[in-house]
Amino acid sequence: MIPALLLAVAANASAGLADPSRPAGETFTIGAYYSMPQLEPKDNFSWDYAFMDMARIGCNRIVVGGSCWPDGWAAIRNWGMKGITSYHWLNSYPGEGKWDRSTLEGLNRVQKRDVDNLVWGGKSVGGTIIGHIVQDEPESDASTITEDQINFLRVWADVYHEMNPGRDTWVNHSDPPWYDFNERQASCSAAPTIVPNSMRITERQEAAREIGLNNFTVVALQGRLSDWGGNLCDRIESWSLGPCSEAVFDWLDSRTNQEDAYEMMITAYAWGSPGFHPYQFNKHRGYSIVDIDGNDNVGIRAGFSAAAHDLRRAHGWPGVELFHAGQPFDDRGRYPAGDLALTAEAVSDSGTIAKVIFGKSTNGGSNWEATEDDTAPYSATFPAEAGQTVIFRARAVDSEGRKSIFAANMIHVK
Repeated sequence: MIPALLLAVAANASAGLADPSRPAGETFTIGAYYSMPQLEPKDNFSWDYAFMDMARIGCNRIVVGGSCWPDGWAAIRNWGMKGITSYHWLNSYPGEGKWDRSTLEGLNRVQKRDVDNLVWGGKSVGGTIIGHIVQDEPESDASTITEDQINFLRVWADVYHEMNPGRDTWVNHSDPPWYDFNERQASCSAAPTIVPNSMRITERQEAAREIGLNNFTVVALQGRLSDWGGNLCDRIESWSLGPCSEAVFDWLDSRTNQEDAYEMMITAYAWGSPGFHPYQFNKHRGYSIVDIDGNDNVGIRAGFSAAAHDLRRAHGWPGVELFHAGQPFDDRGRYPAGDLALTAEAVSDSGTIAKVIFGKSTNGGSNWEATEDDTAPYSATFPAEAGQTVIFRARAVDSEGRKSIFAANMIHVK
């Protein structure tokens, strides 16, 4: 059943600016900004758990900050995600009159070498990387950024595209008007945007078209709008949630983290953005999807995950749940060594389930053992050895080839 809020938001999307009937399967990108250096111990929260959790809550894009090694890129690929690297390239700006095209060719050549040399298991994993964020919120530096710096970034983007024909440069913009950096893709820190202030999305679509792009991906603060608003009228009105009044504050305060997180993704989709990529995944701050231990951050993860799953299911994509001995796995729980019996429940509202693909990984998702079952009840058995940290997963595939979001859990084996 399609959730009432999803129906209501889609019905209210402005004609000509959004097409609520367009497929939302893997074409609507759902992602997260993830900072690789911010890691906790393995038995608490680490990159392998993080990538699994991103995949099972619906992510198919990840913006990576910091170093990510070949095994990590292999895991990102194996979770069906694509990666976008990021770096503030003005950090390499040498000063006016101190650079030319050859300078940027050298910088790009080093980066391309590093990407092309990513190999895991004898195979290149560089194809997982589909682009690079050149600059973050350049309009916020409008009073200080110079024309020469803008030209520096434009030439950098031109050289990147020449050296990387299968990849795109991105700029994450702030409020319009936007600078044109010769990027091919844009995202925008659009601030908290739900149905009442959805015009922020159409305004940024216009800003994208003014610099020659078709659209932009929403990058949004997560958490309660009330917390971000802080009872400040200038903030509420700058987000187009005014005119400011006590009634507005009371209404915002009545909403939950889960409700706001859910509606933000649905609004991005219904008003025609090609994707929704909120901020950091693993930092214990108000906009994190999870806390520092990888657990739901006051309902934000639950709202994000529900929206991603509902968008898929509302357009006929299958769903799946994973069980052990008839019960959900205890996430990051401890289990005895031996054969573990898995079962899955798969559903589809528009087609027949063709099969369920089960998998097991003991190195964070970099490599997998897999088996398929095409007959309900769907099941598989995998051995688990003492001392291992194991990820089990299941994915349903329908008769049209549409794939569910992964169901997955990580466990520790005694």
